[in-house]
Amino acid sequence: HSLTGELGYDFTYLQPYDTPGNPAVGYSIHSLLAALAYIWEISKTTKLNAGVAYLVNLNREDGAPNADPTENGVPAFQDHRVNTLVGLTTQVYGRLSLNVSWTGRYDAKPQLSQLPTGVSSESKIFLRTFDSITQVQLVYTFG
Repeated sequence: HSLTGELGYDFTYLQPYDTPGNPAVGYSIHSLLAALAYIWEISKTTKLNAGVAYLVNLNREDGAPNADPTENGVPAFQDHRVNTLVGLTTQVYGRLSLNVSWTGRYDAKPQLSQLPTGVSSESKIFLRTFDSITQVQLVYTFG
């Protein structure tokens, strides 16, 4: 078993795409980061890994989209983001392995660089706070 923790700082600069008649303005996000990673070596050929990272903005994000129409930008400590990953890797044969993983991403203030044509800015369907990815991969190790 292995457990690793991290506490740190993250800097992100976002430059959205321009929309017709509305040039986009870039903005910075300064975030506090806390993360944990866990690895369990079930056998010589099988490993389970899991991790979670939490980020929260330390600064006001001027220019960032906000669901509240009375608020311009996102205030400090309001943009919470959580990223999670759970994966299992096992050897199938020789150098061939199978990896199955799930990733979940939560964002309290989702960013959308450009709405699709014909969609009103009032529509929140494209501003989802949670997204997930499930992957099944065959991995071959060279060497």
